[in-house]
Amino acid sequence: MQLLSPFKILPLHIIELILDYVALSSRMRFDGISEDSEEYAKLLIPLLTACSSFIWPVFVRLYRIYEIQLISGSDKYQTMPSWLQTRLRDAGLSAHLYAKELDISVGVLDICSGATVDVLACEPYINCTFPKVRSIKFTPMPPSALEWRSYSTTTSPDTESIISAFVQRVKQIAPMTKKITISIGFRPFVEAQFPVQLFSRIVAQLSQHVAHVDYELYAKPVTIDQQLTELYSLVFSSTGFNDSDEQIFQLARRNASTLQVLDIFLATMIDVAGLIQNSDGSYVQYPCLHTLELCDSRDVGEKPRLVFPGAVPFPSLRHLNMEFVNPFGDDTAFRGNPATLEFLNILPNLVMVRIL
Repeated sequence: MQLLSPFKILPLHIIELILDYVALSSRMRFDGISEDSEEYAKLLIPLLTACSSFIWPVFVRLYRIYEIQLISGSDKYQTMPSWLQTRLRDAGLSAHLYAKELDISVGVLDICSGATVDVLACEPYINCTFPKVRSIKFTPMPPSALEWRSYSTTTSPDTESIISAFVQRVKQIAPMTKKITISIGFRPFVEAQFPVQLFSRIVAQLSQHVAHVDYELYAKPVTIDQQLTELYSLVFSSTGFNDSDEQIFQLARRNASTLQVLDIFLATMIDVAGLIQNSDGSYVQYPCLHTLELCDSRDVGEKPRLVFPGAVPFPSLRHLNMEFVNPFGDDTAFRGNPATLEFLNILPNLVMVRIL
């Protein structure tokens, strides 16, 4: 190939620019194709064929996140196209040695039965570590109604030891983990079969001795969050019109001293007073919070005007985005931040705003 010689001397930053262009053009042409998809990988075949210097940058982009699924006693781990496997093997590259993030989807009952521990003790995980992984995303999968009915709800000492063994094994394969993201994408409070207490134990053990814990919640909190403290990030999105903001705001207030990112969407009205004021009337301060995004989509009545607490509730706030149906009465919560704010967006939700 005529381009082979010039490609051999391309510096890394030029290679990265070429890959950025391929990623951008592929997203435009193929309707949002993801950089970690096999379709995107196929687009890179000509570049990998033309020059071996592209192998390492491509490898880093495609396999920054290593995915593991441990559901119903079977496992599915990160796979890659055979043509790429060959090139990586020739280059001496291995995904588990260079992955930066670990994405684990797991059935909660599979943890409690010991099935996941058995899987993690076998190939390809035996004697396998992810030395560069600093972040783990943990996604629990709820059991079916049939599975839950056949499972004894009595937690025995064996269950506790099995949960501990699972957590210990996860920490063994990713010993340098500094951040855990707990992601719950279902609604356990309407799925009576979900073992929330068992899940709480798993989350509590995974979160021990970790510098940052992020919590992504797409359901009204029940007992799941009771042991979660020192959260770094809290993301909550709910579409239930009967959901109250009080429980999620309790979780935020309990973690006010450590939260740096708070992102809340409610299908009902948000009252910011719930973020900065306890039930006894005392005020809460978020000394580390730099990003605050609040959005609601339903006006359920007038809000009492918030009295400015005196001390600035969000002294480190840099990014504030509020989209409220009824924003009036909450503005005083954000006084005192002119020196820190870098982005400010406060507007009514134009889709559902009332016609006055």
